Amino acid sequence: MKLSAADLAAAYFEEHLSANQIAAEFGISATTVRRQLAAAGFKLRSNSESQALAGSQRDKRLDEILYLYYQRGFGAHTIEKITGINDCTVLNRLRRAGYRLRTPRGRKQ
Repeated sequence: MKLSAADLAAAYFEEHLSANQIAAEFGISATTVRRQLAAAGFKLRSNSESQALAGSQRDKRLDEILYLYYQRGFGAHTIEKITGINDCTVLNRLRRAGYRLRTPRGRKQ
């Protein structure tokens, strides 16, 4: 299947996916994604723009984790199944953001 530059541009600019994410989704290399977009005349994000976008996406994901963990009462393993974020990463993001973790069920603190 040949991907058009328009398909790649939609994923990159409208869905805000990184070249690495697009590459993984379509089974091609990130270099191919970047080269095809550049060849079609698209301006790629700078490193600082990519980092800012990634930070805003991490913030959205943290909001999702907070909702699932505190509001819905799900554990890290269940959150991993729902979001695809590793359960250790879920707990680490909560800790780094300054949130107190619940005591695991069946364990005394």
